[in-house]
Amino acid sequence: MAFRRVIAPVLSAIGAVLGGVLGHYAFRWIYSQGFYAPVVPGGLLGLGCAALSGQKSIIRGLLCGVAGIGLGLFSRWTIDAGPHADSFQDFAAHFYELSPITLALIALGGLIAYWCAQGYFIEFWRRHEPEVEANAQPGQ
Repeated sequence: MAFRRVIAPVLSAIGAVLGGVLGHYAFRWIYSQGFYAPVVPGGLLGLGCAALSGQKSIIRGLLCGVAGIGLGLFSRWTIDAGPHADSFQDFAAHFYELSPITLALIALGGLIAYWCAQGYFIEFWRRHEPEVEANAQPGQ
């Protein structure tokens, strides 16, 4: 049990990093196709974290929610050619100048990351798995 307590946060972090990288590049690809989806980086960050964690944790959800918002802003900055595109620090300091729909979608990505990383995604998934009865005899 102690091993599980040590390895679960490490697996969660690995899943979050992999999901975040996949989300960032998926966002860039979607943008290059003419669509706009700043919810994707944060959402995939949370899904990656939840996929490898296997446990519930509100703190992990909060961390992934904040990281999802940060990743959404970073991903948006990489495609920006606006007046504050010189550095990410300058872009982040003026995030409020983004359009309301962009801010809402980035916040939605953070919310998805928060919800998934808490462990509710795994609970939902397990609830819909078919149960196999251990004492069942073939043909009954």
